[in-house]
Amino acid sequence: INDTHGHAGGDQVLKTIAERMRAMLRVDDVAARIGGDEFIVLVTGIDATAALRLGEHLLRDVSQPITLTDGNRVCVGLSIGISILSGANRTPQGALDSADAALYRAKAQGGRCCVVDQGEQIAESEGLQSASVAA
Repeated sequence: INDTHGHAGGDQVLKTIAERMRAMLRVDDVAARIGGDEFIVLVTGIDATAALRLGEHLLRDVSQPITLTDGNRVCVGLSIGISILSGANRTPQGALDSADAALYRAKAQGGRCCVVDQGEQIAESEGLQSASVAA
């Protein structure tokens, strides 16, 4: 985006993504951009299936076209790793490590969304596959 539309265009895209994500997240949920098209989300009080649904809704909303101030429209794609704050993930480092692992698993699976609930399960977009995770 920056190469094609300049830094102002890139900043506008990031602000729009942040606004769209903030509108879908609860007050206690946390979203962060790790780099490029990589985002993590930390959530509490929901299971892996609900967290995956949230991730898929985030992906759908964020992928809607963004109209820049110069009139150009851009579409962006991103990958999301979601960590459910429970059990071993109650520490900040545990939550970040799980979200990071989920993000890279999502990217390895084609760049969509992956949820890690440490000690519970992993849920991935594209078929809602689940598997146990060692704590």
